[in-house]
Amino acid sequence: MFIFYTFLIWFGYFLYFYICFYAFPFTKELGWNRGLIAFGISSIAMAIPVQAGIGAWHFVVIAILVGFGVGKVDAGAFAFCVHTIQAIIFTALFGLFGILALPVANKGK
Repeated sequence: MFIFYTFLIWFGYFLYFYICFYAFPFTKELGWNRGLIAFGISSIAMAIPVQAGIGAWHFVVIAILVGFGVGKVDAGAFAFCVHTIQAIIFTALFGLFGILALPVANKGK
């Protein structure tokens, strides 16, 4: 189950990243394979020891998108929006769900 849930979490992160491609006209034509490449390499960038991956993740996403033919300013806007939405909304949404689910899950203990 641990491996299944781990895969499910990473699949969810990838879908989020890839769906964001459709929010911008300059990335919506890149396709899922380029989205997977950008997601995979940017995930490795999160392992660079800087606070919350800020800087390293952005640099890698911008570099990858520029390599795919996206303009540098557009790639920067994509990286900023995706990271901001993921860090604030996505984390807050699941954090709130976790806070609300804990009493239900621990009711019998």
